[in-house]
Amino acid sequence: MGRVFGAFIRRDWIVARSYRLPFYMVVGSSAFLLVLLYEVGHLVDLNPTTTGPDSPLSHGYFAYALVGIAVLQIVYSAVQAFTQQIREEQTTGTLEILLATPTSPSVVILGSALYDLIQPTVVSILMVAVGALAGNVDLVATAASALAAAAALVGLLALFAGLGILVASFTVVFKQGAGLVALLVTALGLFGGAYFPVTQFPEPLRWIAEALPFTWGVDVLRQALLLGQIEVGRLVGLLIGGAVLLPISLYAFHVAVQLARRRGTLAQY
Repeated sequence: MGRVFGAFIRRDWIVARSYRLPFYMVVGSSAFLLVLLYEVGHLVDLNPTTTGPDSPLSHGYFAYALVGIAVLQIVYSAVQAFTQQIREEQTTGTLEILLATPTSPSVVILGSALYDLIQPTVVSILMVAVGALAGNVDLVATAASALAAAAALVGLLALFAGLGILVASFTVVFKQGAGLVALLVTALGLFGGAYFPVTQFPEPLRWIAEALPFTWGVDVLRQALLLGQIEVGRLVGLLIGGAVLLPISLYAFHVAVQLARRRGTLAQY
């Protein structure tokens, strides 16, 4: 399995090096986003009711949104990567060949998007680091809270991979998954507290937001990086959620591939 994953990463790295402009565009868009958040933060921070000591925005809107948007960039890339890779294999006629190899469909779908999970994660970590330095954000993480943040990131990646594979399963059967990607990312950004505290929602919507593992992960990261605190309950819930969703999504992908084979539509696009 390690050799297969390594082969997928090498393939995607070679492709990425052949088309360098998209990488520079991603870095450039992240820089523009930092400027946008910084300027919007000045407007939000003018309201004293949002920056009290008990407010989630006590460190300022820029610090609050910086973590949320960085995570949202990872989820967008992760969810999109799986369906985009499957779609590309369909249109180039290589999906049937790839799935005809002795490698299991689970390893194929995980390996196909592994590079696309690593790259946005590295860019988002750099985005938080640069934003913290440029925006004078005080990151007070301790060794323990930094470890908790790393564990939360692993849990979020497992969660995002699970969501991405579910969308890829949808794409194998129904051929078009871009609309579902946009719906998922928009919903997670809205209900996950990436842009503003979920306490702003009316009570029924707040319950939905608080029940999402995505919200738990973003909260754990904020608490760990900005306050040096560890949300143990939410961290454990996040890790369990990722550990449960990932195998379920891999099974769903296996079922989708078998269904497409029976229908004779595996290579159709």
